[in-house]
Amino acid sequence: MDSEKKREDKNRFPGYEPKRTPDTINDYVRGENRVFEILDSIGPKRLDNIGRIIKYFKLYQQKASNIPGTYKKGHTELGANREQYYPSDEELVVSELGIWILDLLKPLDEKTYRELKQKHSLESEKIMFHRISFRHVDVMGSGRYFYAEKEPKKTALIL
Repeated sequence: MDSEKKREDKNRFPGYEPKRTPDTINDYVRGENRVFEILDSIGPKRLDNIGRIIKYFKLYQQKASNIPGTYKKGHTELGANREQYYPSDEELVVSELGIWILDLLKPLDEKTYRELKQKHSLESEKIMFHRISFRHVDVMGSGRYFYAEKEPKKTALIL
């Protein structure tokens, strides 16, 4: 019975392919966008660029506090939350850079971490940010819709 229903659905929506990869900022922000221009200008997500990444994280964190995103009534019939969050470009940059910093620094052993901090003149401090995650909903007959979610608690990292 289930396989018969799946076949019937496939026949009704012949071009449909489920998304099998995690939803990312690249899915949410389409085409050329200021967010990608900013991230590209910062340079690659590499340890030798950590000083610049942290510098721009702090800069855009300040900007994001002045230009926050907003909640708007969501189109629930298209899979949105009743009150859907729409982050500002600055919040998206902060979240992405915060994730880069975590990804780069978390796997380091203590000695390498100390050497990296010294090399890039990084001061010990606590950085905190709201992660922006992404999700999608496939609405048969209407298409695929991507939504941003602002994590309620901040992510913290001690430098």
